[in-house]
Amino acid sequence: MNTMYFFWSYFSRQVFIKSMYVEFQKVALEDAWTANYNYGIECVFRFYRSRVESNFVIKSDYLFCNFAFDSYELEMKF
Repeated sequence: MNTMYFFWSYFSRQVFIKSMYVEFQKVALEDAWTANYNYGIECVFRFYRSRVESNFVIKSDYLFCNFAFDSYELEMKF
């Protein structure tokens, strides 16, 4: 899965495909919740950081907020 997370994180920086982005978030949260494996979530946050640094505005900024709050509610430590 590391390779897939790495791909999603870097590919999405250049080409944003909403369905791939949603799958990326979903799988990262599932891994963190079921396997206590946080690498996927780290990649999601790297993607967000790159978007902020490049002044790219995701049409639905609330997705980031929801994702961050969901992660916090799961009591994940990053």
